[in-house]
Amino acid sequence: MNASRKCRTLALLSLPAALVLACAGNGLAQGTLSDWVFVDPALTATPNNPAPQTRWDVFEQPNNTETPELVSIPLRDVLVRPGVVKFLEPTGEPSDYLYSVTGASLHFWSDGMSPNPPQDIATLPPLGTFTESGQPINVGDLFGIPGAFPVAPNMIQVFSDGEIPEPTTLALIALAGIGVCSRRVIAKSSK
Repeated sequence: MNASRKCRTLALLSLPAALVLACAGNGLAQGTLSDWVFVDPALTATPNNPAPQTRWDVFEQPNNTETPELVSIPLRDVLVRPGVVKFLEPTGEPSDYLYSVTGASLHFWSDGMSPNPPQDIATLPPLGTFTESGQPINVGDLFGIPGAFPVAPNMIQVFSDGEIPEPTTLALIALAGIGVCSRRVIAKSSK
């Protein structure tokens, strides 16, 4: 195989890598996905907003802070019981909090935010405590008000501190695979 054909082959193999890196760029700007909260649209939809946002993401920054500073989720009515659900690290240390002060909204406070714990929770009744498992945790029923709108467990979910591969890690894996393939192509063509 001549040199120009080798260059064309390498250029063709590097095109997917460039696409992977371009896609990863968005994730790099935000940081690493650390936590998320899902709230069923039945709790947040209004006539003016029939298809509301259902997932709120929290990103860990390189300086060990998280963004956004506080996730506030407006509900369509006073649908939930005021109180706090606490999430613990596997070591037992407090990590994250999902709470409602008035029942008209939910707030998520993650461990990279300050002050930790949030001041709003001091007077709220505890609704539950969970240890982070790397899997979504269903907590909707803990916020349910008897006789009001029924809130099923999976209508409010929290994913806290799971292992989510960041986009740059995926891009590096893709580049390594392309590098191995291109070495094989060059090695076979030089024989």
